[in-house]
Amino acid sequence: MKRVGLIFGSRTVEHEISVTTASKVYEVLRQVQADYEPVLLYINKSGAWLCGKAVSRLLTVEAEGRTCEDLPRRKSLQQSFKQELERLERGTGSGEVEQLFLPPDPSLRGLCGNPARAGWFRRQLQARLDIAFPVVHGTHGEDGTLQGLFELADLPYVGPGVAASAAGMDKILSKLLFRGAGLPTVEATWFTRRQWLADETAVCARVESALAYPVVVKPAVAGSSVGIGRATSRPELSQVVRQAMQFSASGRWRTGWRCSVPSWGITTCWSPSARSCWGRAGSSASRTSISGGRSGRRRRTWPRAISPPASRRIWRGR
Repeated sequence: MKRVGLIFGSRTVEHEISVTTASKVYEVLRQVQADYEPVLLYINKSGAWLCGKAVSRLLTVEAEGRTCEDLPRRKSLQQSFKQELERLERGTGSGEVEQLFLPPDPSLRGLCGNPARAGWFRRQLQARLDIAFPVVHGTHGEDGTLQGLFELADLPYVGPGVAASAAGMDKILSKLLFRGAGLPTVEATWFTRRQWLADETAVCARVESALAYPVVVKPAVAGSSVGIGRATSRPELSQVVRQAMQFSASGRWRTGWRCSVPSWGITTCWSPSARSCWGRAGSSASRTSISGGRSGRRRRTWPRAISPPASRRIWRGR
């Protein structure tokens, strides 16, 4: 039986979304418990790694509240979910909770107790993990940071590697890579928080010289719609930039446009030592419609399977 470390939460503005994703993955893993044993690893907003019955209850309550059709019951479950999150933030919960962490030591490849409490010794090692399944959304998890930890621990993991994760999360770097590959991209410009705070007027002038209003403002390292705003004038630009700065140290600004963008999700398993994928690749798709600077995502509106030739290319890393 393979032990799957399901890692979720973390220090990100998309914390609750990550919990919802983990709940859905946990539902599937429980259906194949004959082959896979899920090990739930919740990272609270302070960065503490927690596991135990309290973490299982968090996902159970989330799933019940998400699927319950009775409105009063759903509201009660949603309130219970918030209370469970608050308890785990304090390091407690409804049931057993233990603080563990993954050491960057390839000779261990397992979980250790909190070094502040028990010391970092081999005898403190918990059960080994066979693979990590991170479902953290946003920073401190989806941006290559967790992937780097898995690489150091020589632990196979689901999803892209360090470089791909970092490039995919940083929208500025992504655009530079797309342009370098000759792909057409929407006109855009960007700057850092430091540049904005040093001379807001100069930055606004630079944006206006490069782009025409309306412009769309987006934090460079946040999720698809986190912190996004639309400006039709300089006062609006200043307002939406301040909003975006709450989520990122840098931002990206682009002209308004109308388009429909397909968004693909591909699941692979990456082995740091073998530098190759194992398991099967699956796919799903959603469409993000964008019009007049506003965007809205419709989930699973047109799921499609990856063709065998494309699947083989993904398998070979091409």
